[in-house]
Amino acid sequence: MSPRKSTSPSIKILDDGKMNQAEVKAVLNDVTVFAKELESESDRAAAVLSAAYLDLQLFHLLSAFLVDNSRERGELLGNEYSGGDKPLGTFSARIRASYCLGLIGEIEHHDLDLIRRIRNEFAHQLHGLTFESDQIKGRCIELHVPMHVVSDYIAPARQLFNMTSHLLAYTLITRNVRIQHEGLRRAVPAPYEPLITPLEEQIKNTPIPPTSSDVV
Repeated sequence: MSPRKSTSPSIKILDDGKMNQAEVKAVLNDVTVFAKELESESDRAAAVLSAAYLDLQLFHLLSAFLVDNSRERGELLGNEYSGGDKPLGTFSARIRASYCLGLIGEIEHHDLDLIRRIRNEFAHQLHGLTFESDQIKGRCIELHVPMHVVSDYIAPARQLFNMTSHLLAYTLITRNVRIQHEGLRRAVPAPYEPLITPLEEQIKNTPIPPTSSDVV
């Protein structure tokens, strides 16, 4: 079974146009440490930890973008350790919100959701599941990111999964930095002040015609 070609728009892996060299190095170092730690883990741990790491990066991305009110953001997102029952407290909800807010693209949305599904498969089946199991391998083959880095890329399922996780982590972190660099955090609008439009003024000054009961 070989990877199918993706017709989705090309992913922008390097999204660091405004980052200086030190910041790029720091981001790469963070993702490299994550990647190295993952290499020594079991298949199950790799799936669960990758999803947790990406969930955390989505939390930070949304936190950087939403209005500067930590209490209200906390009610929406939860915190970096637990989303609890908050509206955007789950990996699934954060993926969907990030996409709908334009913080991630089609490919990233697709692959993050596949990683979430792979995580769930490992979490719900306690024994006998590996990246070479048919259902896991099938999902890994559907990941789009590797094919946009190397055309017709063929590799073991876990390698496909690891590459996707690492590149998505890098992308999410650099977008977070970019939001902070460019001041893209959403701002609360000024208090609403109703204005009388010319039409409203005209209506207000138009005499009300008499009704039949007013005519004598």
